[in-house]
Amino acid sequence: MRNSRQERGVALLTVITALVALIVIAVPFAITMRLGLERSAASNARVQSRRHVDSLLRFLEAFLVRTTERVEIQNRVAGVTEINNDPECDTVPEIQPTLQQISDALGTPPSELQNPYGTILGWQVEDENGKININGASFFALGNLMGLTALSEELTESSRSVVVEDATGFPERGYLRIGSEIIKYTSKSGNRFEGCERGMAAQSADNGGPAQYEKSQWVVNYAAYAIAAYPVARRPGEYTPFDNLDVSDISTLADLDPQVPVITQADWERVLPFVTCWSKGEVAAGWVNIQPILEGTALPSQAQTADRFQVVGTSYYYNTGTVVRITEKAETNVDRDREPTFDKKAARPRRADYGILATAVPTSLRESAFELFGKAHRTFDGNQARVECRTRQPVNVNTAPREVIVALFANLQSKRGNKDDKVTREEAGKVADAIVRLRNEGRPLRSMKDFETLLSDLQNRAQSISDNDRRAIYRNSLNSNENELYFGTAPICFKTYDVYTLRATATLSDLGGRLQHSQKATRVVEIGSQVTASRVWESQRDHEEQLIASNDPRFWTTGPINSGTFLASVIEPWPRWPKHLNQHLFPWDPYENADKESRSFQNPRNDTSNAALNGDVRLQPARMTFDEARTGALYVEHFDNNEYVEGNYASNGYAMSLRDQPLDAIQNGRVRPFGIEFWWQPQTGNSGDVTLFDVGEADFRNRYTCYRDTGSNELVFAVSDNTETQRACELRYDLTGQGGMVDEVWYHIQLVASGCHPSKMAMVVDGRSVGKPNVQTHLSGNVTLQDGTIGVEDTNGFPSRGAILIGREVIAAI
Repeated sequence: MRNSRQERGVALLTVITALVALIVIAVPFAITMRLGLERSAASNARVQSRRHVDSLLRFLEAFLVRTTERVEIQNRVAGVTEINNDPECDTVPEIQPTLQQISDALGTPPSELQNPYGTILGWQVEDENGKININGASFFALGNLMGLTALSEELTESSRSVVVEDATGFPERGYLRIGSEIIKYTSKSGNRFEGCERGMAAQSADNGGPAQYEKSQWVVNYAAYAIAAYPVARRPGEYTPFDNLDVSDISTLADLDPQVPVITQADWERVLPFVTCWSKGEVAAGWVNIQPILEGTALPSQAQTADRFQVVGTSYYYNTGTVVRITEKAETNVDRDREPTFDKKAARPRRADYGILATAVPTSLRESAFELFGKAHRTFDGNQARVECRTRQPVNVNTAPREVIVALFANLQSKRGNKDDKVTREEAGKVADAIVRLRNEGRPLRSMKDFETLLSDLQNRAQSISDNDRRAIYRNSLNSNENELYFGTAPICFKTYDVYTLRATATLSDLGGRLQHSQKATRVVEIGSQVTASRVWESQRDHEEQLIASNDPRFWTTGPINSGTFLASVIEPWPRWPKHLNQHLFPWDPYENADKESRSFQNPRNDTSNAALNGDVRLQPARMTFDEARTGALYVEHFDNNEYVEGNYASNGYAMSLRDQPLDAIQNGRVRPFGIEFWWQPQTGNSGDVTLFDVGEADFRNRYTCYRDTGSNELVFAVSDNTETQRACELRYDLTGQGGMVDEVWYHIQLVASGCHPSKMAMVVDGRSVGKPNVQTHLSGNVTLQDGTIGVEDTNGFPSRGAILIGREVIAAI
C-alpha cells in the first residue's frame, strides 16, 4: 500500500525547490532589467537634455540677430516701435529673451519648460562689451576690481609695512606694485599690509628696487598689473594678447615667492564675471596716434634706470598705464640676425617692441617726454623710430554690471583743479546707480549727450559729484588715454558689438522629482547679419564715433556741428570734450528727435530740405594764432566757439558788437597798437553814417573809429592821438569806385594802426590793401629851394593853413 502522505511531501519539496531555483535565477535578471531600464532612462535624459541645450543655444543665436545694427536700422526706417529699433543703444531686455519668447520659438508651453517634475531650462546672455577687456585695458581699471588704493602716509625705502587709504579688495596675502617696485606682503590688518619684502624681482629690467614714495602714491594689486602687462611682457618684442580668460601664466612674468601666489583661483573667479578678452569696438583694435621719437634716440639706454625718450609731437593721447608699441620704420643693421622680424610688404626688417607707459609729460609746445615701466626689450638705433598707443575697447554701460561701472570711474582724477579731489568709490557708485536706475526705468543712455546731462544733474541737482569729478569721468569715458588724467580706465559706449557669452542649462527629473540628468553649455559667439550687410554713415554722429574711437585721423573733422576744439597744432585729432562740457555742443544725431521732419539738420535758415547736411567728413578749418603781447588790444572770434565748423553764420547777425570789443585800444592816455579783423555786409537803404566801431576819449583825442560815410559812400578808418589837432588821420575807401563793394555781400575787413600817421595805418579788404589817406598826397612836380608854391596831386583833407612834412623837412603853409 502506497504512502500518499509521503508522496505529497516529496512533491511539495520539489515545487518549493523549483520555486527557489526560479527566484534565484529571476532576481538577478530582474535587477539587471531594472538597471537596464535606469540606464536607458538616464541615457534618454542625457540625450534629451543635450538636445534641449543645443536647441536653446541655437534659439539664443537666432534671437540675437534682432540686435544687429542692420536689423535695427531696418526697424527704425520701417517705423517699428519696439525696443529693437535703435542701433545706437542696446540694453539687457534686448539681448535677454523672456520665457514666453522661448516657449513660442520651441512650440512648448511655458509650464513645461519650468517643470520640477519634468524639464527645467535656464539661459543667460552676457554682452561681452558690458565687461572690461583685459587686452589693452589699463591696470588701474583692473585694479579697481582687484585692489587699488593710495598711500595714506609716506613710505621709506626701509619700511616693512605699507599703510594705505583703503585695503578693501586686496587678498589677505600677495603682492603690491608701487611705481616700478613689487612688494610682497604676508598679512593684511585693516588698511595696513604687514610682513613686507621690498624690491621683489628687482633684477628684471621691468621692475625696480626699494624706493621712497610720497603720500597719495598709487598702490595696485600686482596681479592687476601683471594681467595688463602680460600681452607685452610674455614674449619680449612681441604682442601676445589673451585669447581666453586663463591668467595662470602671469606668475611667470617675475621671479617671485612660489609660496605666495600672484593670484588664487578663488580671487580670479570673483573677478571673472566682470572681465573679457573678446569685446569689440567701433574700430578694430590696433595701434593709433603715432608720434615720432626724437631722431637718434637709442633704445634701450645704457642707464640702469627705466628707458626715457623724447617725442617730437604731443603726449595728449597718452597717460600712465597706456600700452604702447615702438617701431623703427627704416632698415637698420642693428641686431639684424638676432631679430629676424620682417615687414612682408616692404621686404625689409621692421623692428617692434611693446611696453607700458609710466609717464608722459609735455616739455614744450611740440615735444613730450615719455618713460616706460622698465626697459625696451629690443634694440633701436633711433632711425625714424615711432611710438603708438593701443586702442581700448569700450564698455557698454547699458548692459554692464554695477561693479564694472564703478571700476570704470573710481579713483579717476584730473591733473587740473584740486589735487585731492578724486572720484571716490562712493561717488562712482552713485554714478553707477543713476545709470542702472535709468536702465530699469526704460530710459537708457544712448549718447554722450545723454551721459553729460546725467553727470550734470548729479553735480548740480543731486550734488553727488564735484565739477572736477564730472570732468574726469566724462573725459575718461570719451578717451581714456587722455593726458590730462592721471590715469584712465576704459571708454564707454551704449550698444553691443554683437559678441556674447551664451549660457544654457537643461535639468530633467522624473515624475517623483528625482534628478535624471543636468546639462550645461557655455559658448562665446559673434552674431552677424543674416544677409549681405552694408554700413551706412548717415549722420554726423556716425562719422564722429569713428574719428573719436581711433584717435588717429589728422586734419579731419566732421560737420555740420562744430564739436571739435583746436588746442594746439600738434594735438590731432581735435579733442571733443571742451565743446561737450563747456558749450553742450554735440554732433548732429537726427534720431534724437521724434518726428521725421526734425531729423534733417536745420541750417540757420531753418531749411530742412538738404538731408546731406545731417553729417559729413571735412578738412579741419585753420586760422592764424596771435600773440597779444605783440598786437596790443586783441579779441579773436573765429570758428573756435561757434556752433558751426565754418564759424558764425552771418545771416543770423553779428557774432559780437564791434562797438564793445576794442575797449583796450586806449590805455594810460595814449592809443595802443591796434588791429582788428571782421566780416561786414553793407546794407541797402541806410540813412546817415553807419558806425562799425568807435572808441576814444574825445572827438579828436585818443580815438579809433570806423564808419561808412553815407555822403561820400566811403568806408573810413580814422585814428586820433593825444595831440590838440582837431582832425583825425583817415584812410578812405570809395565803395562805388572800381573794385568797391556791393550791398548785401559779405567782405572781410582788416584794419591795423600803430600810430596816427598814414604810414602806420592799413586797410585791407578781401586781402587787398585799399584806402586813400586824407592827409597824404604826392608832389605833382619838382620843388626847388626858391619855390614859394608847392604843387601836389590832391589837397583834399588838408587844412587851409598849417604845417606839411616832405621827407624830413617841415614846411609852413600859410
